[in-house]
Amino acid sequence: MVGQIVLVVDDDPTFLRGIEGVLRHGGYCPIAASGPLEALKKSRDFPGEIHLLLTDVRLPEMDGLDLAKHILAERARVRVLLMSGLPNVPSRLPVIRKPFRMGELFERVANLIDGPPPLPSDIFAIRPHQHQ
Repeated sequence: MVGQIVLVVDDDPTFLRGIEGVLRHGGYCPIAASGPLEALKKSRDFPGEIHLLLTDVRLPEMDGLDLAKHILAERARVRVLLMSGLPNVPSRLPVIRKPFRMGELFERVANLIDGPPPLPSDIFAIRPHQHQ
């Protein structure tokens, strides 16, 4: 479907602008945020459905997993795709490894938006000192 809303979060402004342009070129409507606090504000201010949260894992203020937890608490139907250059991410959420190809991003985004939303238990793999 054309025009699906993707909330994109990355603290690298050049990368953020690039992803925003790629998504727009692919027919999506990106909402760009340079950090998790801005993303939460934009999510809360946006009246329509947000189909996908595309967020970097390593962010200032809070990591992408905590951001996903907050967004999912407010928007239970949003899908989540994590971006990371790290080899391991302690989550059962889908991860796209940086750097990635444009075609790979489109495929992952389309498949996730068409699939079921994640469960809250998918956000964190077992973290020490955290009880679920």
